[in-house]
Amino acid sequence: MLTRIRSATKWVRRHPWLATVILLCVCLVSVNALAYQHARAMLWFARDGSRTLRPDQLSTLGKIAVLATGVRVPRPENDRTPLDNGLDFYTRRIEVVSDIVLEVWVLPADPSQGTVLLLHGYAGAKCDLLAEAKVFHELGYVVWLVDFRGSGGSSENYTTIGYSEAEDVAATITRIREDSEDQPLIVYARSMGAAAILRAVHIHKSKVDGVILESVFDRLQTTVGNRFRLMSLPAYPAANLLIFWGGICTGFNGVEHNPVEYAPSCHCPTLFLHGEIDPNATLLEARNVQTQLGDRDSEFVVVEKTGHTPTIAADSVRWKGAASRLLARIRRVP
Repeated sequence: MLTRIRSATKWVRRHPWLATVILLCVCLVSVNALAYQHARAMLWFARDGSRTLRPDQLSTLGKIAVLATGVRVPRPENDRTPLDNGLDFYTRRIEVVSDIVLEVWVLPADPSQGTVLLLHGYAGAKCDLLAEAKVFHELGYVVWLVDFRGSGGSSENYTTIGYSEAEDVAATITRIREDSEDQPLIVYARSMGAAAILRAVHIHKSKVDGVILESVFDRLQTTVGNRFRLMSLPAYPAANLLIFWGGICTGFNGVEHNPVEYAPSCHCPTLFLHGEIDPNATLLEARNVQTQLGDRDSEFVVVEKTGHTPTIAADSVRWKGAASRLLARIRRVP
């Protein structure tokens, strides 16, 4: 072994430039291999096991382990139904494209003020929105809760952070319009779901009468970079590599996935709900999205001392008041 080390050392001394090039190539391949591993771990759900803790919950050794192996995100499942909240419902299935099938819970209301479609966030499922569904139902609305592809009762096992999920939103909106064409349709969307509805409006020309955006991010690169900053790591070039390889893993262009660029296509009354100390999608990001609406009808509600968590849990009274104001504005629109 010692002889081999000496021989290698002599070779490096005789060929310093070639050795440097080889070392750089090895480093480049290693970094990209690690980025691919992390991207795949984030976008393709694990079959079992527990989810990796948030960065602020990890020890130093835990952070090192995550950097070496990637996160573990089990496939999101529904562990509750509307019945647990005392709500009657029935299940529907919607085919999107290429055998992608979504599972939807519908909470009927008769008579109804309209329909509210609820969209969950990354690594979530429709059961995460039961509290919001109960409020909207009590206000007299038919409620649709949908599992994005890869989640709950829907098909597939991956996510694209709202990019391809925009197709899921567009297909669901089309089905709702077929059922109740003459009634208003409002979309309540959290985080990834917020990105998906804005993209559906922009790319697929989906027509809605009102939008509630909770914890929306402005650009995929920004929100991915936020995760690295939470790990006390530089966002560049780590976030760029992760987005590139994530696109390779699931076939989407993450560089172009920017809700701030979709927002100008949103011409309906809009409500922003955002946690004051959200580290994943900051207040500035949400303000950037609102700015792109210009002078159109929008309200921005900041929930104090709240992070990237459901704002209804932090301040249900304020949440209901803001949602009710949006619904009232939509009912007044001729």
